[in-house]
Amino acid sequence: RYIPESTVAIERGENAGRTISYVNVVTEWRDIGNWDGVAPLSVEVDVAGNDRAVVILQEQGFGRIIATAAAN
Repeated sequence: RYIPESTVAIERGENAGRTISYVNVVTEWRDIGNWDGVAPLSVEVDVAGNDRAVVILQEQGFGRIIATAAAN
């Protein structure tokens, strides 16, 4: 899950007093399964709430991202 933009007033540190806008802020990360890369893949996931959702197909571990899809 993510929100497209979030503006934050920074209170401490080197950016104290500044307001910074962040884009595509991740609000939830969930592992929804594993795929062997061979068999056909079809995934259905219940997505409750108002934040937008994206599915990321990634090689095991911190591997490369193979595909993404936005869910509405």
